Order: sequence, then structure tokens, then C-alpha cells
Amino acid sequence: MKKLFFLLAGLCLSYVFSLSVCASVITLHDGWVLQNHYPTSVPSTVMGTLTENGEYGGILEGMNYKSVDCTRFEVPWIYENHFKLTDKELQGHHIFLQLDGISYRADIILNGKVLATKDQIFGTYCRHRLDITQDVQCDNDLKIEVYRAQKGEPNAGFVDWNPGPVDGNMGIIRPVSIIVCGDVLLSDPAVYSLVNKHTLKEAWLQLNTVIENVSDHEVTGHLVGSFDGRKFQWPMTLKPHQRRLLRLNDEDVEALHVLAPRLWWSRDLGKPDLYRMHLEFVSANGTEDADDFTFGIREINDYYTSNGDRGFTLNGKRLLIRGGGWTDDIFMRDTPSSNAAQLKMVCDMNLNAIRMENIWGGSQDIFNRCDSLGILVLPGWTCHWEWEDYLGKKCDILYGGMTSEADVTLMTRYFHDQVLWLRRHPSIICWFIGSDKLPAPELEQNYLLILNKLDPSRPHITSAKKLESGLTGTAGMKMAGPYDYVSPSYWYEKRAPGGAFGFNSETGIGAQLPQKEDIVRMVGTDHLWPVDSVWNYHCTASTSSMSTLDRLQEVLGERYGETGTLDAFLHCADLANYESTRAMFESFRVNVPRATGIIQWMLNSARPGMYWQLYDYYGVPNAAYYGVKNGNAPLQLIYDYGQRKVMMANSTLNRHEAIAEMDLYDTDGRQLSHQVKLAEAKEINYAGVFQVPAFRPDNAFLFLKLKDRAGNLLAHNVYVLAKDSDVYDWAKSTWITTPVRHYASYEALSSLPVVDVKVVVNTSGKKESGKVKIVLNNPTNHVAFFLRMALVDRQGTLVSPVFYSDNYISLEPHQQTTVTCDLSQLKTKSKLRLKVEGWNIKPLGISLN
Repeated sequence: MKKLFFLLAGLCLSYVFSLSVCASVITLHDGWVLQNHYPTSVPSTVMGTLTENGEYGGILEGMNYKSVDCTRFEVPWIYENHFKLTDKELQGHHIFLQLDGISYRADIILNGKVLATKDQIFGTYCRHRLDITQDVQCDNDLKIEVYRAQKGEPNAGFVDWNPGPVDGNMGIIRPVSIIVCGDVLLSDPAVYSLVNKHTLKEAWLQLNTVIENVSDHEVTGHLVGSFDGRKFQWPMTLKPHQRRLLRLNDEDVEALHVLAPRLWWSRDLGKPDLYRMHLEFVSANGTEDADDFTFGIREINDYYTSNGDRGFTLNGKRLLIRGGGWTDDIFMRDTPSSNAAQLKMVCDMNLNAIRMENIWGGSQDIFNRCDSLGILVLPGWTCHWEWEDYLGKKCDILYGGMTSEADVTLMTRYFHDQVLWLRRHPSIICWFIGSDKLPAPELEQNYLLILNKLDPSRPHITSAKKLESGLTGTAGMKMAGPYDYVSPSYWYEKRAPGGAFGFNSETGIGAQLPQKEDIVRMVGTDHLWPVDSVWNYHCTASTSSMSTLDRLQEVLGERYGETGTLDAFLHCADLANYESTRAMFESFRVNVPRATGIIQWMLNSARPGMYWQLYDYYGVPNAAYYGVKNGNAPLQLIYDYGQRKVMMANSTLNRHEAIAEMDLYDTDGRQLSHQVKLAEAKEINYAGVFQVPAFRPDNAFLFLKLKDRAGNLLAHNVYVLAKDSDVYDWAKSTWITTPVRHYASYEALSSLPVVDVKVVVNTSGKKESGKVKIVLNNPTNHVAFFLRMALVDRQGTLVSPVFYSDNYISLEPHQQTTVTCDLSQLKTKSKLRLKVEGWNIKPLGISLN
């Protein structure tokens, strides 16, 4: 194998790096006009542009969406952009039009010339590059005429999370760019790494990049690279129009053997360190093309437990993956700022992963952010293409809808283009090449060839279920539900299909209601109470189940007693949401290594909804958000409903000792038990701490605190317990839920003594720091239960994004706590009012101005 003349005679390298860079990429983001009338930017969909221009106001509230005339989108729509190039960019360069995502078909017209038609430009996940060198001018008019997907065509899919986009997401859904280069074009570079997993002090890198001679003559030169103070070059000769996938490793390039590397870790295990690589191809004429990109030094592997369940390791350390299912906005209107706000919430909940059942995102922005934040990403294909009701054509019972020769060809192209586009991101730890079903064998074989060639650094997963592929064996995943309500104790039951073992690729408790003020926005004051068809319309779009709140209403009645008012209904719904979602994550934490991963279905919502979300469409956390945040604290005391024990969980790479405290109160505020103990837990593990004593009343409050040796609070957790237990009808379990024969009773909560909570808001320094301190004081002899804080504007609308250090708080008798409220990302901080309400307090309102 050829060897690099590493750091060849300083003069040569000095000369190479001093050459002027003539290559450039011009992203055509602004200045677009849709249908000669609507100003817009790209990426955008037709419906996204119309709503941004003031049409369809309030379309997602009430039942307005049902009234949209979809025939408007049966005809093509035209995007137009006028862009300029300089004489310097035009002279002696090759120029390309890069289209990273068109939904679903398009005619491409430049300066009046048809460059490509909809028979050539089609497929949501195909990338297209057109040579426009002979057609481009100083002043240019670009037209892209888009056509919506038809039934049977694999478009971006929302399945049953919400009604389908009325325009079919027709539009330009990913960036449009003009590429200017010399005779050689570099594209889609990536760096893969192997790590010495015993010492973590050594890594071996492999550089991959596509290099193409776009000229009619042979080109000789060097690929020149630099990162972290290291420089290298590699000689190459390319024949006319030769396209080559170049791979260089440490045997070729000494600089790719790294001692004492700064490793990339997920956010729960360490720091997600990144490197920046600069590449150039340099010939005798100078720099032909250049690229800059970031990469992480890390090694991802998978393994199987003795039960055949899949798990993952990062740099040799076993991961417990804890995340949620990501969806884009229904009209694909997500922006870098909305991505940033949502990923901040992922971090705030102490989650370490998101799963994309669709390779979502209007650009690489969300993946770049996950790289920087240390959030693991599990992207892949959607089950939208696996079921006839959603795809619109007959689907195979095992392989879904992508089985014909044309389908296999298109899906192979999809996967090839997406892997090349995204492979440089260290946050991506696997590829889901199937969802509810398996890829057809011929298609899976094509996928494997692509991964072997383009991305050997990550595992692939054939299905989100534990299905068996004839080519690669078991998927090792679990998708046995539930998707609708189960009680907290369910997750600890050994007979629970979705319980705390293996990798549960998607599961949740169904209805997860927004806060009251956002429900008002969603259903309107005329339908606010009782629950009616407008509420139900904002459940899932499934025609078979989970399309009403009937299940939730039944559960609340059985568990807490009748809820005759909106406030009582929401108090109970929030508590059920908080406790069971928290238990879902906590149960997996205290069952490692048997448990390897848990994905909440879902993280967010594509439209205002009642189901499957940790924060709502308006960006406001619901009750489950704070349960998940507390339950996933790096060090935490967790109540195990199965053993009635308190466990100390540790999700870090270090062994920890801490002082654990447990206090048990009855519903009148009498202390039933107080225990203190020194607790210890090993890395990414757990240990038993307390046995919770039996109690006589029907319900009791369990307060848990974890402190360091100096007495500083590290974490806290609060549970309300029942004397009796939920009894499940396991024989009637379905993928939706498991029926409950007998519900544990929490009816005593409806008659808690009313307490007078004192609230003080400290706004000093708010303008400088954007933070407000809220002091909650319970001076009584009773528990103040489940207090919700809500910040509203003068119209009573919840403002966002706002980050509370904690919410839905319960206070022991004579306890005081301080909550920090971060307002720094609010655009307007004036005329704000803090509302505080709870199960057994009179509602309070305090002005912040």
C-alpha cells in the first residue's frame, strides 16, 4: 500500500497551504417566491409557505384542518429564485446545482432551459446534482416546479401520529446550493475511528471522501488535509470524469494514528469532543476544491444479551439508551432555532437519545446540534411505507410496500444518498433499515453492500421488532407496546410485554395532555369541558384505536374517583402522566444490564395533540416532562414498584457514594418513617437502599433525597403510594395495552387537607441573567401536593421557551424549596404573570413586573 510522505519538506506543504481557495458553496436559502406570489425561504413546503404568509390562520386548532380543500395541491407549484455569480466564479470553473431533497417530483428550469424533468427528479430522499456549467450566467433565474407524491410513492411519513399533511409535503424540503469548483470536486467526507477500549488513550482513524474529476482531461495533484495541528497529503491522479471513493487509514497516513485522543461521549457519559478537518485537492493550478467538517473520535458497537436483546457500547462502555421519538412539524417548518429549543429540552430531561422513524430534518442542522450536545441519534425508515392504509398500495405481510424492482431500486438510491449525506455525524449510532417489518431480502442485501462500502462504522437494525432476517439474524429490538395507558407498576412486572428488559424501540402511556392553557388554544373555550369530539380529534389519527380519550377517562375514574370538573380532570391526568412515564424510564435504569434501551413514543408532536408527547406542539412541557427529568437525573433514588424498595441509580462512568434520605407521610401529614443511609452505586448501575415499610392508610407520600457528604442536595424524587396494588389481566395483553382487573386506589387524594402555600418571586437580576427564583414555602403540618407553576402573558397564554429547574412539585410539611425559572430565551419578558395551583392549594397569581 502506498505510504504518505508525511510532512514532506516543509517548503512543499507551506506552498500547498498558501494557495488561494477558489471553490465555494452558495446556499440559496432566501429570496425565493412561490407561485409568483408568496415570498419564502428554502427549505419549505407549499403548505408551510402558505401558513407563513398568513393563509390558513388557526388551521391546526379546533377541527379547522378538516375543512382544507386538498384539490389545491393536486397541481404543480413553482418556486423561483434569482441568483448572481461573479465573473471570477464563472471563469474556468465547473458549476453544479445541488438539490438535497425534493418532495416529491420536480421539473428544473434554469434561464428558460429545462435541465431535468419530473421523470428524472423524484424521490423524497434522493439527492440530485446537475452540471450547469454551460447554462449558468452572471444573472440567473431558477425555477423548480414541484409535484406532490401519489399513492404508493414513499414520501416522508407521519403514519398515525397526526393526519397527513394536506399538501403531501410537496416542496423543496432540504437545501438548494450552487457548487463552484475547479476540475476536481470533493463531496461527503467522513472520518471513522477505532478506539483502544482498554486504555482509551489511542485511536485509529479512517478518512473517507468522494473525489471526482469533473473535467475532460486527466488531473494530477494531492489531497491535503489538516486537523488538530496535524497535516498530511496524499498524491492522486484522476482520469477524465473518474469518480473515486477514497479511503485513507493510519497505515497510509501517520497523522491518522492519534495518541491521547479527545473522545466523543454521549452527554450522560462525558464530553462530546469534536475535531475539525480541513480538506483540499490541490493540483498545479491551485486548489480545485475544499471542504471543512467536524468529526468525533468514538467507536460504536452492538452486542446481544443472553436473551437475544440488542444493546450498544460507546468506546467500550455499555450504554443505557434513554430517549424519545422525534417528528418534524406537520408542514416541515422546523428551523435551527426550533431545533435548538427542542434539543435543549432533551438535555434538560436528562435524556441521551432521539429516534427518528424517518430521517427527519430540513438540513444537517439537527444532526450538527446532536453532535455538539452528545445526543445519540437512531434514524431510519418509517413504517408509513409498510402498511397499505398509509402507503396507498398493497403491502407484503413481512416486507411491507417496497418489494417491486422499481421500489428496490429507488430505496437503494434513498439509502445510498442518506448514508453519504449523514455518515460524518458521530451522534448517529445506527441505521434502522426497517420499522414494523423487514426490508425485502434483495433490498437488505443492497443496504448491506452500501454500508460495507460507505459506512462500516455503525450497526444496522433490520426492524424495530424482534424479527428474524434470513441474512443477518434477529433485529434484537422489542416493539410489543404499550401505546396506551398502563400504571407505574406495569414497568416492573416480569410478565409485562413492554417491561424493563431488552431494547424497547417505541412505547408509552398514550394520552399525555398539554397544560390547561394550551388545551384552551387547541380546542377553544366552547369545547373546553366536558371532553368531546374536538378533544378526540386531537388524539391520534389511527382508525382502529387511540383516537379518543375514552381510555384515559376510564383510568382516571377507576384510579382517582370521578373527576367532574376540568381542573380535577387535569390534576388527575397530569399525575397519571407524570408517574407512569417516570416509572417507564426508571424501571429500565434499575434493571441494567437486562435492560438496554427505552424510547418514549413520542418526544414531540407534529401538530397540537393529546397523545404521545413530553412537550406539546407549542413548545411547552407537560407533566411527564418533569417526571422524566427527575427520573433520569444522573444520580437518583428510585422507587421500585415491584419490590417496594428504594434503589440508587447511577448513569455516570464513575462510582458514587451519597447520603440517602427517605421520609414517608400519610395523607394527613403524619410522618410514618424517616431513614438515612450512606448509599453507593457503581458506574451505569444501581443498588438497593431502603425497604419501604407497609402503611395502614390507603395512600402515603414517599419523599426521597440524595445528598453529598456536605449536605448539598444532589437529587430528589417524590411518589404517592397506594396500599393495594394494580392487578393486570396478562392473558389479554395486546400491542396497545394490558387491561387492569383491579386498579390501585388513590381516591384519598381527593380529600387532602387544603394548605396555604406561600410563594415569593425574586426578579432581581432578571434582565441581566434572564433567571427568576421562585420560593415555595409550605408552613403547614400537611403535604402540599403536585404544585404546577405556569408563566403566562397578559392574554393568559403560556409563554415558551421557559425552563424550570423543577415543576409539579410536592412539599413536605414545613418544607421550603427554591425553583429557578430561566427566561433567557423569551423574546418578550414584560407583562408576565406566574400562576401556581395544585391538588390542595388555592390558585395563586403573581406579577413578575
